[in-house]
Amino acid sequence: MLKHTLLYLGVRALNGLLALATLALLSRWLSAEDYGRWALGQSLVGSAALLLFQWAHTAYGRLHRLGPALDAALLRLWAGLALLPLLAAAAAALWRPERAVEALALALGVAGMGLFNFQLQRANASGEPLRYGRLSLLRALAFIALAGLAGAASGVLMAFAAAAWLAALLAGPSLRSAAPAQAALLRPVWQYGGPQLLGFAALALTDSADRLILHSLQGPVALAGYAAAADLMQQTLGVLLSVVYLAGFPKAVQAYEAEPASALPLLARMAHLQLLLAGAFLALVWGAAPGLAALVFGPGLAPAAAALMPWLATAAALAGLRLFLFDLPFQLLQRTRLALASTALVAGLSVAGHLLLVPRLGALGAAWALLGALLLGAALSYARARQSGLLPALGGAGLRVLLCALAAAALLRALPGGPLALQLPLGLLLFGGLAWLLDAAGLRQLIRAATRIPAP
Repeated sequence: MLKHTLLYLGVRALNGLLALATLALLSRWLSAEDYGRWALGQSLVGSAALLLFQWAHTAYGRLHRLGPALDAALLRLWAGLALLPLLAAAAAALWRPERAVEALALALGVAGMGLFNFQLQRANASGEPLRYGRLSLLRALAFIALAGLAGAASGVLMAFAAAAWLAALLAGPSLRSAAPAQAALLRPVWQYGGPQLLGFAALALTDSADRLILHSLQGPVALAGYAAAADLMQQTLGVLLSVVYLAGFPKAVQAYEAEPASALPLLARMAHLQLLLAGAFLALVWGAAPGLAALVFGPGLAPAAAALMPWLATAAALAGLRLFLFDLPFQLLQRTRLALASTALVAGLSVAGHLLLVPRLGALGAAWALLGALLLGAALSYARARQSGLLPALGGAGLRVLLCALAAAALLRALPGGPLALQLPLGLLLFGGLAWLLDAAGLRQLIRAATRIPAP
């Protein structure tokens, strides 16, 4: 797992740098109003792709052993589902002709992201981190290049869609299957993924409701700073947590199917790695948010984003741990209905909280509403996962990591200000030193295992 973790970390780190470059460039190329509209459109594309396709993609990751016939069946399923956003765009163009280009961009983006994410899933399930990297990097580079030619939000959305299509067609596994599609294989796909559909609907609502409500009640300019901060957190911490999941989950499936008990040590290592990554990241954001915002965003967005980053970083940590850790036992047990309750709770609380707080507090209210909903959802998901017997107790480890992050952030803020290039390494050293002293999340054992130093 460590080898694949390092490979995925390298891939996602480079991809993360490109994502940061994209945020930096778009926040300078676009006005705050256009950035807010682009951010809303991107969120709608992601949520629609999640709702339409992700239930089948997660089933593919669990049922990959069924072979090439499964690839063919899911490609045919994608083609059928991809027609839905295109038909919706045609109807929208008839109703609002002035929005035809924007509607087409959204529809092509949904279909393209569906195919792109399926290609990512195929590469991951096959144990091909380098192919996974080529897919991700080509999409990121193509988007930057094409977005530079766009002049407004609709043009950037079209560039986003085109980049997904280019990467899926040029860098992914072949779309020509070695076996004919078998409709019968869609039955186990539905049995595994179908129960997750409501969960993905709730997740899509959570991902887009905050931006829709903030845009509707406060306008695109208010959304711009919030969306920029939220995207930065997701493109950094979300990527870090997903690295461990991408490297460990296929091996956890293999171990569980060979002998269920053999998956427990692997899940424990995944949990400790993710807690440490989340803690180190939070220490940096809590301690140096203004400098990070000024580095990444244009001057028109940086102050608003900096004020929201600590709250949204904490929300991203909770969301990532729930998605990439607490829900793993349900996937291994193929009891995905158990994850639905926490997802539905998060969606309902998020919508209610945004409707209550956004009119009064604007973007800050949106950040607080999202954080509160994700905190309760993560607690429920963790409790359910513990009942499965496949997730170790993480209360003590999580508390020590949190204390280390808080102490490192406080020390970083108390020290005289300096260049961000010095603050970030210093923050990591502070967190790492405290985590070593407390042996937070088994850090010493993880380091011994990574360096192959035998325990005394």
